[in-house]
Amino acid sequence: YRVTSPRQLADVAATLLTYGRRRVHRVAVIADGGGHAGVGSDVVEANGLSVPRFPTALSTALRPLLPPSAGVTNPVDIAGGGEQDIGCFASVLDAVMSSAEIDSVLLTGYFGGYAEYGEGLARDELDVAARIATIAQTHQKPLVV
Repeated sequence: YRVTSPRQLADVAATLLTYGRRRVHRVAVIADGGGHAGVGSDVVEANGLSVPRFPTALSTALRPLLPPSAGVTNPVDIAGGGEQDIGCFASVLDAVMSSAEIDSVLLTGYFGGYAEYGEGLARDELDVAARIATIAQTHQKPLVV
C-alpha cells in the first residue's frame, strides 16, 4: 500500500503501532447502504486486498441481527438496520471479527452521522462507538471507520 498524503501516512503509522506488521489480506466491509458497501469494497480491492465471501455459518449468524433486506455475504449492507437499532453496528462487527476467515474490517457509511438526528441518537451513537472500540481491541484485528 502506498500512501498519498500526510494524513494517510499518519493513519497507516497509527495502525502499525497498534497492530504491528501482520498479514491482513481478507477484509470484511460493513456499510449502512449498498453504495457505501460497493465503494468500500472497490477501494479495498483496488489496494490489493480481498473482500471474500463469508462462510455460510457467518452469514447465517448475521441474518437475525439485521433487517430482512440486508446483505450478509461481504460486503455487509446493514440496509436501514442502523435506523432501527444503532447497536446493530457493534453486534455485526463482533460476529464478523469473531470469524477466523477475516483479518480486518472496514466500517463505512453514515456511522458517525446519526447524531444529526437528535440528542438521544447522538448519545446512543457514542455508546455504540465505545462498544465498537472495545470489540476491535478484544479481537485484535484492525478496524478502519
